Amino acid sequence: MTKNLKHLAVLAVLAFGAKAQDVFLTNPNQSLIYLNPSFAGSNGSLRGQLNYRNENPNLSGRYVTYYAAVDGYIKPMRAGLALSVMTDDQNHGLLKTQTASLTYARPIKLGNQGLELIPSIQISYLQLRLDISAISFDGVINSRYNTRWNNGTAIPGPIKRNVDATTGLMIRNKNFNAGVVASHITQPDIGLLGTSRLPLKLTAHASHNFAMSVWTIVNISGLVNYQNGYWFGQGAITLTNAQRFMLGLGYRSTVTPFVFMGYKAKRVSLQLCYGRNYSVIAGSPFAELGLTYTVTKNHQTQNAEDR
Repeated sequence: MTKNLKHLAVLAVLAFGAKAQDVFLTNPNQSLIYLNPSFAGSNGSLRGQLNYRNENPNLSGRYVTYYAAVDGYIKPMRAGLALSVMTDDQNHGLLKTQTASLTYARPIKLGNQGLELIPSIQISYLQLRLDISAISFDGVINSRYNTRWNNGTAIPGPIKRNVDATTGLMIRNKNFNAGVVASHITQPDIGLLGTSRLPLKLTAHASHNFAMSVWTIVNISGLVNYQNGYWFGQGAITLTNAQRFMLGLGYRSTVTPFVFMGYKAKRVSLQLCYGRNYSVIAGSPFAELGLTYTVTKNHQTQNAEDR
């Protein structure tokens, strides 16, 4: 019982700082479909991406997120398709949120300068599983959305399933991309204790490559989220040297500086990101490891997402 109360106390603190927002992956280049479904098939190849995020690893109430996606451009359809899955684990299995998504993106060429407009649609299946044996009255059920068990006449359910929808729009050329995304446009019910609608999330993002020399590229990127009455922003700058080694610095609006480094080969990109969140618990760290593998490469241009 004491252990459970400790877990719940930690989750309550994290809930206050989470500000009722979705999982946020700090390095979106290793989770492009999660950033914007319009990236499906964007490099003209078959691409796989994996991402692992561990937030607050020193605390019992940590978040661990696993993300995987496969996307490709289908010539007969003249469109990109993607299949992605995500598992978000709060407090060692207290609440697991699992999502499976199917994405369709249709590039539209604008003139002869390599400019494309890409609208997209994504349909997702959501499942939330709660370990009701690990909670007590007035305990946190879902710390990401500040949901507590404070209704003495009802007991939280152990499972909830629903369908969600997201739409995206992106414009890009070989060195630049900018897009907007409306996530959870159906606002599905994810309540384990009564009705609780998943809040609509709006995202705007942009990224640009600057070629400093034949061997050196500087990428500047940024994004802004709005969800459930809260704004969230992030900016980053990345240096790629000899077209292989990557080093970057970034800052999130939650008083979170971060650094990342990586290595990029012809078909493989591996990046490690580390940061500390000073707005919730002093020096609370997080780490992400991302891997991208491209099966084939149909062109040699480097897009802004391939920093």
